[in-house]
Amino acid sequence: MNGHAQRLEALTVRVQVPGAAIGAALTRRNEVTLEFGPGEYQRLTDADLEHHLATVARLLHTAWLRAYRQTLDPSIVDTPGVDNDTDRAFYDARAEVVGRGASPDGRIRLTAHGPQRVTAGIARGTVAELSEEQFVEAFRAAGVALILDYTAQVDELKDRIYR
Repeated sequence: MNGHAQRLEALTVRVQVPGAAIGAALTRRNEVTLEFGPGEYQRLTDADLEHHLATVARLLHTAWLRAYRQTLDPSIVDTPGVDNDTDRAFYDARAEVVGRGASPDGRIRLTAHGPQRVTAGIARGTVAELSEEQFVEAFRAAGVALILDYTAQVDELKDRIYR
């Protein structure tokens, strides 16, 4: 593994949902954790959690991109890129990628339309039926599945456009 890959493997970003006692972390590119403050999970509705999970995903993505840029060699960051037609075609196609991930029981679903617009779906009754620990594990599984699906599609796109 080269130096850049090692730096990416060591990356951990943490985020906090504004106005809620919900935090999350992304480690090693695809390990997702979710934490609730004391009593927070029990006071939320399924609809509240849909909104907060989408926020968590967007915040994690933004934080990861910022941290990723810090792992790059300064000469890469400081030198403006030379985008050609192939690069622009890749960027346009990447913006159209739709990644999906779900918990094993399907109760939690995450969808990323391009890297910026993330939506979350939670089956009605989930908060009432799952303990906080079960919910956290279901979100972790859905998050990992989303990341793996999205990155696999982007990798395939790179292969198709650049090779």
